[in-house]
Amino acid sequence: MKVDFDILSDKKRFQDLCEELNRQHTGPDYEILWNKKIDFPAYDLASDVYFEYGDKPNDYPGDETSSFFLGDRDKPKNAVLDRYILKEGDPIKARFEQELGLKASRMMMNVQKQGTYIPPHSDRGKSFLLECRDKGLTDDLEWLQIKRYIYFLQDRQVGQFFQVGDSQLDCKAGDLCQFPMFKVHTTANAGPQVRHVLAITGV
Repeated sequence: MKVDFDILSDKKRFQDLCEELNRQHTGPDYEILWNKKIDFPAYDLASDVYFEYGDKPNDYPGDETSSFFLGDRDKPKNAVLDRYILKEGDPIKARFEQELGLKASRMMMNVQKQGTYIPPHSDRGKSFLLECRDKGLTDDLEWLQIKRYIYFLQDRQVGQFFQVGDSQLDCKAGDLCQFPMFKVHTTANAGPQVRHVLAITGV
């Protein structure tokens, strides 16, 4: 099924699409592709970015992420991350694109502080896919060709939680997790340590 930008622009239709793709899915919720320890620079993080403001440059409010279980008026407290969006030319971005065979990507360093959480949701990545369309990368793109990865910079610590579909992740530092773009996922940090992950959307 090819990417439809009318569906992408409509939260309800996108949610219905994800639910249908999930019903058809017969594989695992996620898989660990590899484990490699990679050194990251200290990025200049934007602080306390609300989770729905995730897919545009750091100084923009966005409307890209839709919670599947919260109404439009329900803006949960502490649903925030410290975040940096990697720029073109960043050597980390270039390395992951090369290793994963991506023609284009959106990569975000997400830092989850103690006492914060992200409600269950599925990411549309609308602005990223619009950029891909401008580059001619979406003409024959199927929904399932949109790749989603999470790279874990640290071992999971006590009190930290990351769920994809019905599966809890117990990842180690250096694990690269891949999951289908339609999968609902959610995170929380009730532990004493902050958690760093690199979130990747690519085609």
